[in-house]
Amino acid sequence: MLESVPEGDPQGEAEMLLAEVLNTTKSDISNKAYQSFKRHQDNDNDLLTISNQEWNIYKDMILRRTKQEPIQYIIGKTWFYGRQFSVIDSNYRVLIPRWDTETLVLTALQNIGNSKSVLEVGVGSGCLITTICAEVNRMDVRFIGTDIDAGAIAIAQKNSYAHNTNVNFILHDILNQSIDQIIKINHCEPFDIVISNPPYISTKEVESLEVQVRDFEPKTALDGGSDGLLFYKKLSMLCKGELLKTGGKIIVEIGYTQAQQVTVIFQEEIDGVLLQVDSVEKDMSGNDRIITATKVVNTKSVIKQFA
Repeated sequence: MLESVPEGDPQGEAEMLLAEVLNTTKSDISNKAYQSFKRHQDNDNDLLTISNQEWNIYKDMILRRTKQEPIQYIIGKTWFYGRQFSVIDSNYRVLIPRWDTETLVLTALQNIGNSKSVLEVGVGSGCLITTICAEVNRMDVRFIGTDIDAGAIAIAQKNSYAHNTNVNFILHDILNQSIDQIIKINHCEPFDIVISNPPYISTKEVESLEVQVRDFEPKTALDGGSDGLLFYKKLSMLCKGELLKTGGKIIVEIGYTQAQQVTVIFQEEIDGVLLQVDSVEKDMSGNDRIITATKVVNTKSVIKQFA
């Protein structure tokens, strides 16, 4: 049945789902056991013991997958940077973390230095801020994450607790709410580092995405406005203001064609302040994926303003 799923891995996915039903690992499902399990459908003698209840659960999982529901939602979890993260809770779903996003973690760890505060805007599953917090493992750093959806905050908190990290999550709409609440939690100071994997697909393009993304993943985590750049423009404005300290870093994931556009947005001056792009990192597939920029003040522009 799974052969009908586009770009799927029929045997691998069948074994993964079977492992979930039997509460074991995929590696423990040997090819011999898998083949004997398949024969259950023909009522042959089985070498693998499975109850009727487990069989029915498995069939339901297979059916869901044939409808192109992502396997991560079916089993409720995924892996990111060597850790397991929940992606669904009480039917609320967050964006499924992608391997390419691990590049953002690596970039953040390279830039954190002596930073005392890290903010993630739009946490989703919380995989980014939780992973960075766990890897840094310093009690003197404040880790704060925001999201517009209460469901996402709940899942992010669950994941943070599971990995024994101390992250403060806040329900917040970065597009429409004041950042005063966020700044207050950071002891009324701007942040040393701001990270984000914002929605960056244009509204029109969202409708043409593959079924398992378009029909199952939350559109709020995909839709970046008419040009896909809405959140970069907002983050740029806020970081040039009070959200990011001078000399601080903003690190964002981008669509693979957006490096030049985001660079222009970041380096446009507002009252003599700009985000000077330091690097554009490539993902595992060789595509532009992560932009790092430093907040700087153009003293010449400031002098001109007051001349």
